[in-house]
Amino acid sequence: MPLRESSKNAGNFSDLLKFRIDAGDQTLGNHLFTAAGNSKYTPHRIQNEIISLAGEVLLRSVVEEANSSKYFSVLADETADIAGHEQLSIGIRYVFEQNDKFTLKEEFLGFVKLDRLNADSIASSILQFLEKSGLNLDKLVGQGYDGCSTMSGEIHGVQKIIQEKYKRAFYFHCASHKLNLVINDVKAPTLNLEIKATISSSVQKRDERLSALQRQIGASLSCIGSALTLILKEEGGGNRTYIQLLNDASKLLTDLHRTETIARRELVALNLNSDVKQILSEATVDGLLFGTDLEARLKSSKDLDKSGRELKAVKAKPLQNAAKPLNYQSLPRYQQGARRGGHQHQSPSYSTNRNKPRREPPRRLNQRSQNSCKLKTRNPRQ
Repeated sequence: MPLRESSKNAGNFSDLLKFRIDAGDQTLGNHLFTAAGNSKYTPHRIQNEIISLAGEVLLRSVVEEANSSKYFSVLADETADIAGHEQLSIGIRYVFEQNDKFTLKEEFLGFVKLDRLNADSIASSILQFLEKSGLNLDKLVGQGYDGCSTMSGEIHGVQKIIQEKYKRAFYFHCASHKLNLVINDVKAPTLNLEIKATISSSVQKRDERLSALQRQIGASLSCIGSALTLILKEEGGGNRTYIQLLNDASKLLTDLHRTETIARRELVALNLNSDVKQILSEATVDGLLFGTDLEARLKSSKDLDKSGRELKAVKAKPLQNAAKPLNYQSLPRYQQGARRGGHQHQSPSYSTNRNKPRREPPRRLNQRSQNSCKLKTRNPRQ
């Protein structure tokens, strides 16, 4: 929306009023230029109230049309507002009959704030909003959500909880989400940079050739999709035979595209060690060949291996003599009787039998004492 003669954005509401005045609405112009400041009805609180009232009028009109039809289905998807709060956008699809003409309509009803993201809370929020809007839930015959387990779970998903209460409300995987998944699969997934840095150039070239083949398959699928769109736009829904043939061709090409993805993964895995192969086999294919969370997986695996090595128990050496107390202090070596000359000498101050008197060790005489002893023992005749 262009801003006329203004360099400042005063908000969509003020710009719309100015646009109406510039378009020739003199009544609105006289009111805004002549009315007092507190009676122009342009503050933000008045703006929000006007928007809320307009939404209620539109919602009432949509609900009246849906209740006048024979049946309707509900559409819901999770999103986040600008503040990051989770909310649920809810809409309905119904067939409206007017003047013997049937029109398929899809209308938006509003947003519902979600306090919890489990199946019970989401199902309760959907049903409460539909009842509060005034819809006749006995005419609910369908549910359309994405394919996540919380919404589509067959045991305790949102669709199962609602269908238990309204038996005819069958679940269908949202066609828009299906189309988005197909488009993502048609694109050739890119090889992860972490893996590309570890493989040889020859393996990279082979992977590039397979990736080019996948892009050609994706282009072929896009052409088939365009042809199906043109046929379905024809009066009467087009030729069913052509639609079936094109559908079969798209299935074959999709299987071939998936086979090439598996071949690329196996080619790369052959050039890596066994530990990394296990991690790659568990990775899912998205925009990247081995998933966008591969780096986190590899880091987590390394941390687990390191923790496992640190937690290995080290066997303690057993004590040589379990009967000895922990504060036992052995005797010095010279008192333990080291082997000398083939027999064991005991310390003179240590005896195994404490009742026997201790024997003094023979004293060794020095050379001077030995000479004096020899003189005393000489023959007196000499």
